[in-house]
Amino acid sequence: MSVSLLQSKNIGSGSGTTSATASGSLSQNVQLNSLLIAVVNTKAAGTLQAPTISISTGDISWVAIGGPSRWVDSARNTSGSVNIFYAAGVPPISNTATFSATATQLTSSSVTVEMQVYEFSGISTNSVLDVISVGQNGTVPSAGILTTNETDLVFVSFVSEFSNNTALGQGYSVGIFGSQVFSGTQYIPYTDAGAINTSFSNAVGTNACIAVGFKAIALPRYDLWVKDRLGRGVAGAQIFVCSNSHPNTSTYPPSPLVPIYYDLGGLNPISEPLYTDNFGHGAFYVAPGTYTIVISVNNTITEAYPDQTIGFSSSGSSVNFVSGDGALITNALSTGNVDLTLGPASNVFAGPSSGSKNAAPTYRTLVAADIPTLPYLQITGGTINGPLTLLSSLKDSNSSAGTNHQALMSTGAAVKWLTVVGGGSVTSVAWAGSGVLFSATPSAPVTAAGNLSPTLLQQSANTVFLSPDGVSGIPSFRSLLLSDIPLGIGNSKLQNSTIGLVGDGTLFSNSTVSIALGSSGSLVLLSERANMVFSGASSGSAATPGFRSLAIADLPTNIPNANLQHSSISLTGDGTVFSNSLPGSISLGSSGAFNTLVSQTKNTILAGPSSGVSAASAFRTMVENDLPPRTTSISYVIGDGTNAIQTGTAGQVYIPRGCTIQSVELQADQSGSAVVDILTCTYSGFPGSLTSITASDIPTLSSAQKYFDSGLTGWTTSIPAGNILNFNVLSASTVTQITITINGTA
Repeated sequence: MSVSLLQSKNIGSGSGTTSATASGSLSQNVQLNSLLIAVVNTKAAGTLQAPTISISTGDISWVAIGGPSRWVDSARNTSGSVNIFYAAGVPPISNTATFSATATQLTSSSVTVEMQVYEFSGISTNSVLDVISVGQNGTVPSAGILTTNETDLVFVSFVSEFSNNTALGQGYSVGIFGSQVFSGTQYIPYTDAGAINTSFSNAVGTNACIAVGFKAIALPRYDLWVKDRLGRGVAGAQIFVCSNSHPNTSTYPPSPLVPIYYDLGGLNPISEPLYTDNFGHGAFYVAPGTYTIVISVNNTITEAYPDQTIGFSSSGSSVNFVSGDGALITNALSTGNVDLTLGPASNVFAGPSSGSKNAAPTYRTLVAADIPTLPYLQITGGTINGPLTLLSSLKDSNSSAGTNHQALMSTGAAVKWLTVVGGGSVTSVAWAGSGVLFSATPSAPVTAAGNLSPTLLQQSANTVFLSPDGVSGIPSFRSLLLSDIPLGIGNSKLQNSTIGLVGDGTLFSNSTVSIALGSSGSLVLLSERANMVFSGASSGSAATPGFRSLAIADLPTNIPNANLQHSSISLTGDGTVFSNSLPGSISLGSSGAFNTLVSQTKNTILAGPSSGVSAASAFRTMVENDLPPRTTSISYVIGDGTNAIQTGTAGQVYIPRGCTIQSVELQADQSGSAVVDILTCTYSGFPGSLTSITASDIPTLSSAQKYFDSGLTGWTTSIPAGNILNFNVLSASTVTQITITINGTA
């Protein structure tokens, strides 16, 4: 419960002519209900007048403490000030939030500002300040400061251009955070009764100082008197303080215990049990709450007193110590009044907005489900959005619907459909268009019999008032489209009712032929050479057509045999597979066959040569190279899945058929790391001739459970038949079993 420094940081500095700003952020998030202290030091050319300082951080309200404490250095023609601000019981603040301080000095040509921020815990959120003392222009706090409680926090900020000669009251300690004008700020936890009442510097005339005391949270005290059955005090009785939530008081020592202290600041904890004095008296300090007090004598529990409330008033309606849950009430200890937490604008404190289960209330916006169904008589104002449902109590009891010119009205005794009689207050009518066809400006009003005269709006040339093209919609002014023109318009409606056709002089004559719309005409074909066709290019890319001879590519497929000069073929064998006797003529579109196959030696195939250069096919026996490459895999398991894998040779396999390696895989029983090298040699050279095939690309697990590599950079991938593959573990951690698989073709 003692005061603790949670963090401190030099936020930054800034300079300017008549004003300067220092800004930055903290290293850590600010905790709920902390005390923030901001120290703002200023320096200016010439004699510094009282500076105007503004400090801001989100929704925090900063309070200035005394001062500012000012200093003047006539020899250097400079001056400055020390300023302290604080904010108590703050909400949580992100370490990304910006803290800024601006100092304004209108009479100076150069202003510098520096800002430091400190965060403390254990400070009361009510009546935060205890004592303040300010010294300036070479003086010190004239009366010193004396805090109310020995657990309070004394915070001192001063500047000096010379070495410091600080003497404090008994129990204080001061650290100097630098020198020169911005010599720094120190915090001094109060460790003993005393007062700061001596000089902070021997540099008279050039230093400034502010000292302030902040009140620490004070724990409540609990006194008790242990007596025997005759009312006599029991010396040396053992006192335990347990949690009030299901404590174990049947066995010694009881549990669970809560921390208790000798002092109200929580600086000196008590190692339980607490023993009563010679008169049976005992006392301790503890955080406010409800506890179970357990009494034992000679390590035997004699009494247990549950539901003992400590730190709250025993009479009246006021609460001495309150700690909220941080949702509606702050969770800082306070006296007297409680502090409500700050909620966002337009939010309510309510349970969840949806779901099937109850949950703790929070600040949130209202939803429709929060609003109850209200009788119409309780709705006295506002705007109703959406449809209205007419309640049965409002319907006419004699009929479900009224007739023309009737409305539901009250007769005083019931709601009836009644005829609406003449009346009203309309005295004039004017026309106002929508601003598309007619002007939106109202026309001259008609107050008696008369005509309304709307004003047409001017439109762009060649536009008409039409609905949208292709879909239904609101009409607007637009240009005509082809789809707007109806079919069957007569020639008499057209400006031009004939067309003139002119050939290009290649296929048709270039003389003009005039043809009326709705009638027919023809162009004159030109004469051309025999056996010529009018066609595009015979090859290559597209081109302008002209007359030329037919090409093979011009002919269609599936030309009937009758249109061909030759319509049959004759086949003869070569004497190797088929006999060289002719089977006869075969017509196109029909089928024929070689009926005589040449006899061959058993177990031979028709194939090219088994080695060497290409040559004519012949019947021969198959060799290994006739078969296509086959995919093969070689797997080897390292480790037993229980014990750690040892480094060194893990084993080897014999390769009966030559293969070419295409990829390698590692799979482990769990995520870990391992390096496995692969070596090979001939059977006769094993094991002395083993050499690695992996170069520098060794299969490696790195904090993983699997590994795959098909690049095989630098590998010897061709493994001859009869070789031996050896697996060597270079390192292994965490994993207890690895399966290495080599994939390839053989």
